[in-house]
Amino acid sequence: MLSRAASDPASGWLALWRLAAPSWFSRALARTLAANPRLPRPLLWCLAVRRWDVRAAVAANPRCPRLLLRSMARSSDWAVRAAVAASPNAPPSLLVRLTRRSPACVRLYAAANPSLTCAPADLLLADPDPYVRGVAAAHPAASAAALRRQAAGLSEPAWILRRIAANPSCPADLSDQVLTWIALGAAGHGDPLFDPLTCTGHPGDTGGTLAAWYLEQARGDAAEWHPLWRVRATVVRAAGRLPGQRVLPLARDPRPEVRQTVAGVHRLSLNIRLELRHDADPVVARLASAALQRKKKRGAADE
Repeated sequence: MLSRAASDPASGWLALWRLAAPSWFSRALARTLAANPRLPRPLLWCLAVRRWDVRAAVAANPRCPRLLLRSMARSSDWAVRAAVAASPNAPPSLLVRLTRRSPACVRLYAAANPSLTCAPADLLLADPDPYVRGVAAAHPAASAAALRRQAAGLSEPAWILRRIAANPSCPADLSDQVLTWIALGAAGHGDPLFDPLTCTGHPGDTGGTLAAWYLEQARGDAAEWHPLWRVRATVVRAAGRLPGQRVLPLARDPRPEVRQTVAGVHRLSLNIRLELRHDADPVVARLASAALQRKKKRGAADE
């Protein structure tokens, strides 16, 4: 009943304020309340001091004030910064700041922001990370001049070149040249249909298997910060036992598929396990609860 009222955009402001007190003791209710598009802005400020998932929901709320977005852009949890980067309310100056100061996994969300303007779009199109460049290459705010610069030499992977060619801002002559280059196979053995946001298709050389490619990437240093969510979802399988500083960003990843890989891990701190037990994703919550029960049983058996 409370959850229904918290999520209902038709709920009056007084009713929503009355839910503030019980939401303090329920993360699920706080998340639901934070996502309500009619939530009073003062209540958004109150919820912005809660755990990372509630703050991420606040940042994604269309009523979230710009001043609050600027404050949350300094969060230590990258999922909160990613929600800020993806917010249509984020001003261009904030997106530029996030682009310059955040890891590639956050910049990827900024590159997909529908309200991105020309200057930050062009900046992201020249990003050192290929997956950020690839997302920015499809953004209609990118300028024709920036698209020409990025396509010069036709050295980008096939999937980035295809996204440049399909961009509505791409000049017709450049689009024809790029598509012909890809059709002739001159762009190599890459998959031109790869999508870095959904991780559909093959991001590497199609001569190798997809699973092997992700496994190899997940073995790299700081793979828990990789811009592709499927790489982050493979880190636990690739690395086995992980130190706490590597587990935490995976346990607070914006993608539930990544959090699912951590939830059932045998060795986790109690704080992380309890946090995952109350996760928004039911699979994560179930895996974490089952792991906690197993740990309790082992502890009782040892006694």
